[in-house]
Amino acid sequence: MYPWRSLYRQHACIACGQFGEFPLRRLVSGHTVHLICKRCTAVPWVHERLVKENLFVDLVGVSGKRLLPKGRKRRRYPSTS
Repeated sequence: MYPWRSLYRQHACIACGQFGEFPLRRLVSGHTVHLICKRCTAVPWVHERLVKENLFVDLVGVSGKRLLPKGRKRRRYPSTS
């Protein structure tokens, strides 16, 4: 096998083969097993496969991008006591 093929395979999305941005892990603090792209995180059959294989998706990608947009700041209600 050519060296560039193995390098590409290490960074490819597990579902579609494009560049994988977000690491998949078996344990929350474990090592990276596979990578997945942002588009494939929204596909239902990919969700089923991740659940079946007990894989966790990192919410921050390899390049520092977030998977989920940063939400609104939490409202702080005045305490009633």
